Amino acid sequence: MERLCKLIAQISMFISAGCAGILAVVMILQIFCRKVLNDSLSWSDEMGGYLLVWLTLYGAVAALYDKKHLAIDALVDRLPQKGQQIMRLTVDCLIVVFLAIIFYYSLPLMTKLGGMTAVSLPISRSFIYSPLPITSVLSIIILIRDILMDIKAIKGVGGVQP
Repeated sequence: MERLCKLIAQISMFISAGCAGILAVVMILQIFCRKVLNDSLSWSDEMGGYLLVWLTLYGAVAALYDKKHLAIDALVDRLPQKGQQIMRLTVDCLIVVFLAIIFYYSLPLMTKLGGMTAVSLPISRSFIYSPLPITSVLSIIILIRDILMDIKAIKGVGGVQP
């Protein structure tokens, strides 16, 4: 399970970094065209927005694996160790429910938008929205690993989760 989660995180980071690179190139190209050629690209803003969303969603999967998400843990740190472990388990389970809802509702969205294309790009809207169900499932897989580790930590098997 750990190897699968690590692979998911690496692929997600690769996609996120690729989106960041393409976004940088598109924005530099847009600036060049606007300032030097006095002719703006009609598609760069739309593509930039989509790339930013993809970058964020796939980056969130990698951050979830590395436990680098923003957390306000002032209250949790005051709990005893067992309470912290139970809180981690509860939060992980709630996130799984939230991601399952996103997955469930993103599938009909992609189906409804399948025949449509983006406004200024010849790209299917289904493709544009595809990171929603994909990153939801990838995040759920990582969270299942975390939930199993949380349960082991609560039972006292295998040490304490960092």
